[in-house]
Amino acid sequence: MLRLGPVERQRLLGFERGLMRAEERVCAVCRSLDLPCSRVLAVDCSRALVDRDYMIVDYIPSVPMCDAGLGRGEKERLYHELGRWLRRLHSVRGEGFGFVSRQLEGREEEGEYVLTATYLVVRDIARQEPIYTEEEEKKT
Repeated sequence: MLRLGPVERQRLLGFERGLMRAEERVCAVCRSLDLPCSRVLAVDCSRALVDRDYMIVDYIPSVPMCDAGLGRGEKERLYHELGRWLRRLHSVRGEGFGFVSRQLEGREEEGEYVLTATYLVVRDIARQEPIYTEEEEKKT
C-alpha cells in the first residue's frame, strides 16, 4: 500500500514533521515485540523522486470492529487481547519521552512533550465512545 505525506507541508504542526520516519521506527519496534503491524517495505523522505515523503507498507486485510458483527463476548476478548499488546508496547524503554519524530531529529524538549502528551490523552478520553450500545448495556 502506498502512503503519501501531505502536499502542503507548511501547514504541519511541529510534531507532524518526520512522521514517516517515526512510523518506520515504531513499526520496527512493534515487529521486534511480535505485535501486529504493517511491514514497511520502503520509505523515502528525500523528495528526490516525488515531492512528498512516501512509504510502501504491506496491506493488512481488516474490517472495522463496528462492522464485524461481533457479540459482546467476542468484543471483550478482543479488548483484552489489545490490552496485552499495549502492555508489551508500553514496556519499551527509550532514551527519552516524547514524539518519536522529534527524537529522531535529536530534539529533546521533555517539558513540551509532557504537556502535549497529557493534552492528547485527555482529549482522547473525552472523545471515547462507549464500548456497548445502550441496548447492549441494558441486557447486562
